[in-house]
Amino acid sequence: MSFWAGPAIWVVAAVAGLVVGSILPRLWFALLPMAVIKAFFTGLLADLRTLFQSLDDDNFHQHYLRLVRRVLGYLGRSLLALVVTFGPLILLGATLGLHVVSLTEAESAAYAVYPAATEARVTPQGDTLTVDLGTEEATFPREEVPLVLHSAEQPSAWLSIIPAHHVDSELANVAGRPLVIRAAPHGWNVFWPWISGLEFVFYGMAALGSCLQFVVFKPKDSSAESGTEGMDVPGVEYELARLNTTFSGTAVSIGNLETRLRARKLQRKDVERPVFITGLARAGTTFLLELVAEHPSIAAHCYRDYPFLMTPLLWNGFVSRFAAKSKPVERAHKDGIFITADSPEALEEPIWMHFFPHLHEVGHQHSLAPEDRNAAFDRFYREHLQKILLLRQGTRYLSKGNYNVTRIPYLARLFPDAVFIVPIRHPHAHVYSLMRQHQRFVRYAELDPRVPEYMKNIGHFEFGPHRQPIDPFPGGEVGRETRDLWSQGEDAAGYAVQWEAIYRYVWQIRQADPQLAKQIHVLRYEDICAAPETQLKPFLQEHDLWQPSMQPRLEAIRPATQAPKLSDAQRTAIDRTTRRTAALYGYELD
Repeated sequence: MSFWAGPAIWVVAAVAGLVVGSILPRLWFALLPMAVIKAFFTGLLADLRTLFQSLDDDNFHQHYLRLVRRVLGYLGRSLLALVVTFGPLILLGATLGLHVVSLTEAESAAYAVYPAATEARVTPQGDTLTVDLGTEEATFPREEVPLVLHSAEQPSAWLSIIPAHHVDSELANVAGRPLVIRAAPHGWNVFWPWISGLEFVFYGMAALGSCLQFVVFKPKDSSAESGTEGMDVPGVEYELARLNTTFSGTAVSIGNLETRLRARKLQRKDVERPVFITGLARAGTTFLLELVAEHPSIAAHCYRDYPFLMTPLLWNGFVSRFAAKSKPVERAHKDGIFITADSPEALEEPIWMHFFPHLHEVGHQHSLAPEDRNAAFDRFYREHLQKILLLRQGTRYLSKGNYNVTRIPYLARLFPDAVFIVPIRHPHAHVYSLMRQHQRFVRYAELDPRVPEYMKNIGHFEFGPHRQPIDPFPGGEVGRETRDLWSQGEDAAGYAVQWEAIYRYVWQIRQADPQLAKQIHVLRYEDICAAPETQLKPFLQEHDLWQPSMQPRLEAIRPATQAPKLSDAQRTAIDRTTRRTAALYGYELD
């Protein structure tokens, strides 16, 4: 007998039901968290109270519409949760029973081509007729072997997508010769005529799994647990990001398909004079990104492009139908920068990680030179930038990527007219800021263990328990030294090694290539803060990046007044490591 006709399939159905059922509550509360449910009912009561208080008010209509929008929005989200949560369960259960496909007599007769082979594998057993496919399954067309019962009196066919299925004896009696097993490439019907024993087991175990999940693993209100100190990791986005990272190869393939579908429009979008903001984190890269992104010619990645980064056109085409304007919220760094889904963000790294898997491994050289060419990456990356230009209707691509600092020569080969902006900061203040952010993200990870994986999936390794050093030089010594210092609790000394290595590398590539040096522009953080009108505005004007709307941002810049709170030992470690390189950029260390 076939495996599927034996008792093992009942075990498979039971296990599958238990597993699926245990996942359902988590998926439901990822789509509809307790915080959202609480916020809805709290807002609903407030809206009702306001509505009844304004019965004779001119604003009654507005209050009524707000109430209706709130209710419809919640119902829509609940419906989405129902479809996403229970849709796969229904479809999976449907595959376990009989499925009806109506065929004409002529269509049904077309399947009667293997009568002799069928008789050898059809055995009456009591009230059922059992089909055993044995080892001859591969002899049938396309290796798909549903069961077809054909009769002149009954010009319809019963198909099953399970290789061997117990067929009611009454049907077997109605169906005359021939009984045929043959591939059927067309679809199946989810409205099965009855629920089979397999489906009863599957749904029963799914219900048991869901009950156990609700009782044993009660959903927690993450907002209440973490308070204001936690990092908001959206449940759905987290799960989708994990899926996208696990199957990044598939995502790239779909991205290539997207390129072919939009080839005609993409051909009109040349990548000209792209702008790359790069360097060690906490030197003002985000400020520069948001400032330059205001220029109407600029196109950059936005938060809403994640997690399906490889297919920005398809993903944005989908989310744009459902996305609503969000209120600005302070980003997880708690540094006074407020963001929305439309704010520019550094999102390139997953692409680099897919095509260059070693880029965040300790002991490897992370810098890329022109001779390290990866043709598949070059093509995909250029097409991806064209998609961002098309999506945002821009003419110049803007990138923020901290790790791109070690890829400047590679990028300069791809885009000879590119502009590279490398901000730098005094090593004392820079290292201190990096340390503070690391401590913050460590706390986030303690409150929510999903944080490290979420940050890794998005390509951020600067802070937190998952942090990894950058090593621009051969041999991997910088990475190993940094890792050893961090593991010993010497965060300041480890970040000082990073600061020295990164900015020494930038200095060296500028000295080695005069043409490349003209493309790399090092901007000192302190100079920008002290005199933005003279240090930043002329630079932006020179590179056709200035926009009058940027003026208020420049006027709001203030010099840093708080001295970094470093111990004497930390200052000594930083000075010893960075002094020589710091002097190259005009920094004098005490």
